Amino acid sequence: HIPTYMVELINQWRYIWAELESEKARHPELEEMAEAMSVTVKKAKAIRDIVEVVDAGFQGDSLEEGSGLNDTIPDEHCALPEDALVSDEELKKAISLLSEIEPREAEVLTLRFGLNGELPLTLKEIGKVLGLTRERIRQIQRNGLSKLHELMVD
Repeated sequence: HIPTYMVELINQWRYIWAELESEKARHPELEEMAEAMSVTVKKAKAIRDIVEVVDAGFQGDSLEEGSGLNDTIPDEHCALPEDALVSDEELKKAISLLSEIEPREAEVLTLRFGLNGELPLTLKEIGKVLGLTRERIRQIQRNGLSKLHELMVD
């Protein structure tokens, strides 16, 4: 299950990618995508990574008959395994820092992003669990992420 806001971002990415690719007769740069989407380069990179993961999920794992690993073409936009390790380290650091923010914020972030090994929940689902509105959950999530970001930067 992909959250609605994420589906919208993915669709926006694909639409703008196609527009810029057609307009410039080449693949758009990350900075061009960020500018066209009115987001930071960091957020554009995150969206690109999500699009790649979603696309990879629909392609399947099996290779066609007659093609071997030597016949595949590397994707220069795909994250390297070393980059994934950095993300895992950052994730572990973020999880360890959850104890330093408000318990309610930590609980919302854990449920929202599936940090407990469970599937991530929607704002509405978390609201039902905690007896709060979707908007209040969004506010708590935003505050928790902000505090977590400050702790990660320090």
